[in-house]
Amino acid sequence: MSSSGGLLEGRHEAGALTARLLDVPQASARPGWWLAVGVCLLLTILLLGSVATLFAFGVGLWGIKVPVAWGLAITNFVWWIGIGHAGTLISAVLLLFRQRWRNSINRFAEAMTLFAVLNAALFPLLHLGRPNVFYYMLPYPNRLGLWPQWGSPLVWDAFAVMTYGLVSLLFWYLGLIPDLASVRDRAASRGWVRRLAALGALGWRGTGEHWRTHQTLYLLLAGLATPLVVSVHSIVAVDFARALVPGWHSTVFPPYFVAGAIYSGLAMLVTILVPFRAIFGLRDLITARHLDALGKLMLASGTLVAYGYGIELFAAWKGGEAVEVTQAAYRLGGEIAPLYWATLICNVLVAQALWIPAVRRRPRRLFAVACAVNVGMWLERYVIVTGSLSRGFLPASWDGYLPTAWDWALFAGTLGLFGLLLLLFVRLLPSVSIYELKELGREEGALELEPAAGERPPPPAAAGSGRVLAAFSEPARLLEAIRALRAEGRALVSFTPWPVRGLSQALELGPSRLPWVMLAAAAGGALLGYLGLQVASSVWLFPQDVGGRPLHSWARFLPVTFECAVLCAALAGCLGFLRSAGLPRLHHPDFELPAVERATHDRLLLLVEPGELAPLAPGRLEDLGALWAREVDA
Repeated sequence: MSSSGGLLEGRHEAGALTARLLDVPQASARPGWWLAVGVCLLLTILLLGSVATLFAFGVGLWGIKVPVAWGLAITNFVWWIGIGHAGTLISAVLLLFRQRWRNSINRFAEAMTLFAVLNAALFPLLHLGRPNVFYYMLPYPNRLGLWPQWGSPLVWDAFAVMTYGLVSLLFWYLGLIPDLASVRDRAASRGWVRRLAALGALGWRGTGEHWRTHQTLYLLLAGLATPLVVSVHSIVAVDFARALVPGWHSTVFPPYFVAGAIYSGLAMLVTILVPFRAIFGLRDLITARHLDALGKLMLASGTLVAYGYGIELFAAWKGGEAVEVTQAAYRLGGEIAPLYWATLICNVLVAQALWIPAVRRRPRRLFAVACAVNVGMWLERYVIVTGSLSRGFLPASWDGYLPTAWDWALFAGTLGLFGLLLLLFVRLLPSVSIYELKELGREEGALELEPAAGERPPPPAAAGSGRVLAAFSEPARLLEAIRALRAEGRALVSFTPWPVRGLSQALELGPSRLPWVMLAAAAGGALLGYLGLQVASSVWLFPQDVGGRPLHSWARFLPVTFECAVLCAALAGCLGFLRSAGLPRLHHPDFELPAVERATHDRLLLLVEPGELAPLAPGRLEDLGALWAREVDA
């Protein structure tokens, strides 16, 4: 462990840590990686073939029928969208609570979210039977004058999944920008990789203004993404709870589904991380403490899921309704009973091993529990979807359900696509957050910034430019120098590999206006969603009398209003970040400064602009604690 007893084991030099993490993509090009890519590619081809066949012959290829009109497709949708929730939990919720242990694993969690949501979005589109007209779910004035039924949870789903996917993508990409700059500035990187990284980095230079707006937006997006965890899977749960089907019509479904989503997502994250840390030798960065924390979160969410199971059975018994009792008896002793009991064994019984610290801290044991939970959570969704539809109100309509080979082919294909995207992610992008690990290492005293032996400062420029560049090895010395020079009225630009605490205050940058921009955009988005879309269409332009219900019902308008507010706030925040940081700008004069490329690796640099004051002598900066200071070309 580090001297401070922190999360990182051992001591790390900043440049070596950067090079090590940037070498992970190159290290992934092994025979085993190519074999895994081949298997996943074959499964992805199977996915494409099954979708093409489905388009040609229709959903009759699947096992769905009356009364089981929702089958494996909706089971897989709920399973995949649940897996996509752990990324937001790890990256957003833990960021808000300042849990530093997330820094080693958040990038993988965010990527898992994106790929899982992509797979989840396929199934409702295909289940429609007419995916070529999926836009019927979206609000647009068509020639028939018809608008979506805003009280339908299926319409809420379209807005929720779209918003969640886009916000998750922006959140993931925002955290990736500084690391893409590290790829761009690393001399050993391959040419085409550097060019692509330069495009993705948008001209990031790591200045104080860049870090101020970046960290502000990162925190605000985390605040927006957190309620999306609750809203998205709650809306998915309402898809079931709004239906008059035994076993579905329950108010416990939204919190029950949210807990199950987090549970299954954490299990999938463990399933991915354990092999990853072993294959690439990252045990000192993704330590037993990280696995222990994930195991505790799995235990907490699994306990809530077990409570949900108990409440379902208790409500059926206590309510005394014959159809609910029959549904409970069908799960406990009917045709679907083996799957239901397997669900309880995997999700409840096996998960009790997580109470034991030796299980949580041992990768293989935790991996085995996570695999069991993955299976159990899929079985749970299968039992909920098909079990309730198989036993409705009328015994005359009772019938079983059996998936066909095409059902399984589609599911196997999405597993292949998920695996392929993860493998490509590891191969092409930094899969561990480099700048956040450096920030964590400095806080714990596990990261060193001392200059390498024999390092030579850049040669001085011709006299007369007035611009001085200095390098520092300690954030405290950099801040002291900035305060001293700002007191003299000097114009300064800092370049740092991570957001140094107190840097914005030292540079006197002032608070960011991004929160107000996003608040105004959220208010505008809410008005657009409420009045511009829903009230305008359902009350003013094309009123629809559905069962004698009031046309203006604010409660059913809330989900779409919330999603529109979050979406507009996130987009406005990203645009405001780009404007405030002066991005994108793929070429900037600062890139020509000597040694500035090391500012994304292992150096704290400070550029003193001449301004209207007398030129600053480089020796002054060395007196203030700089490793070296040189006059540079204008």
